[in-house]
Amino acid sequence: MSNAQRFLDAYAVIEKAMNEMAGSTRYVSFSQLLSRCVSLSRVIRGNLENLREYNELRNAIVHQRGEEMEIIAEPSDSVVKEIERIASLLQKNKTLMDYASSPVKTGTSEWPIEKAFALMETLQSGKLPIYDSGHYMGILTMHAIAKWSLENHSMNVKVSDAIEKSENKDRVVFLARSESAKEAVHAFEKAFESGKNLLAVIVSEHGKEDEEPLGILTLYDLPRILSEFLS
Repeated sequence: MSNAQRFLDAYAVIEKAMNEMAGSTRYVSFSQLLSRCVSLSRVIRGNLENLREYNELRNAIVHQRGEEMEIIAEPSDSVVKEIERIASLLQKNKTLMDYASSPVKTGTSEWPIEKAFALMETLQSGKLPIYDSGHYMGILTMHAIAKWSLENHSMNVKVSDAIEKSENKDRVVFLARSESAKEAVHAFEKAFESGKNLLAVIVSEHGKEDEEPLGILTLYDLPRILSEFLS
């Protein structure tokens, strides 16, 4: 296969990936896609200048005659290898929702502890996000329940009694559904470097606390994400 054809194939892969990322339903130019996707993808951000140059190079390589495409130039080996590298990264650039557990089961702060505990056991999960009227209140953990039970003996206990004393609210990161799964890896890495144990990444439409949780990732999801990125 010629360098020109390899270049065009990689260019098409990148263009398709950006269209999917941007949710395009009609034709959008390559340069417009770059503008839309630069905030959505670390791969696009890190290779933005090269991609702009490749967009111009594509027009120099191809001469369009109606529906016929005539190749009029051949890119160098180094350019072809670089655009293929970017295309490969974008093919692996799955979003958070490709890995997140969904739908997300949540509880409210007014629930009795017993009800939350029963749901967590059913889900076989040690964590339960707590929302009141669509507002994120914190995340209830088995550790918080155990700690509370050792310190208290009263009945009619609510979830709020357990999460009020916990420090879990700032140990959850919210990310937008369009973000790459790599962003979850970076979130856990950043927490680890700062000496924190990140409990979960909660995925919502725009990465806001007061949006419906669409998915959730924990430390146990990282091996599956990393195995694909490193393959």
